[in-house]
Amino acid sequence: MAQTTDITSFTKYRKNLQKYLSQTQETGGLLFVTINGQTEAIVLIPEAYDELAIRAELRESLYMTEQTMLLL
Repeated sequence: MAQTTDITSFTKYRKNLQKYLSQTQETGGLLFVTINGQTEAIVLIPEAYDELAIRAELRESLYMTEQTMLLL
């Protein structure tokens, strides 16, 4: 997964939605969308989301395995 990170305001994001979606797709990075300077949303490509979901599932599985081993 690419590590490119961009930040934009919600107003700019809303006005240029297609541009930002294309940019995120091209870079594979994340786009932080802010409102009043606070991050309100993070946009990422589906492949990046899938990778994060797989990693989270793997971590949960490893945690459960460790907990089971501790009980033995």
